[in-house]
Amino acid sequence: MGSEPDSFKKLGPEALVMFARGLAGLPPEEVRQLKRLYVKNTVTDLRAEIGHREAGFRAGCIHWLIPLFWPFAWAERSSISVAKRRGRELVANLREAWSEDLRGLELDLTFLDG
Repeated sequence: MGSEPDSFKKLGPEALVMFARGLAGLPPEEVRQLKRLYVKNTVTDLRAEIGHREAGFRAGCIHWLIPLFWPFAWAERSSISVAKRRGRELVANLREAWSEDLRGLELDLTFLDG
């Protein structure tokens, strides 16, 4: 699908290191709040990215009637599944790394199911 979407880049190691550097010197409670906000915003971005991909997949459903396009539909569906799995893994890694700061944070990740 080309380059990696920003919603995934935000959860990558480089982005997290830059974010952590920006937190240096802040009071612990502010750091905690900023981490929680970062995760919430990133999950919102992930939801939009997955929704966009799924909408594009559904919009192309007319092509499913033509066997020539079946491999492309299968590839797009596979891409969506991989994106969902990657999103789950990235959020789980973040929860593990920042477990103290994210304790009790409720996130709706149902869009990553399936």
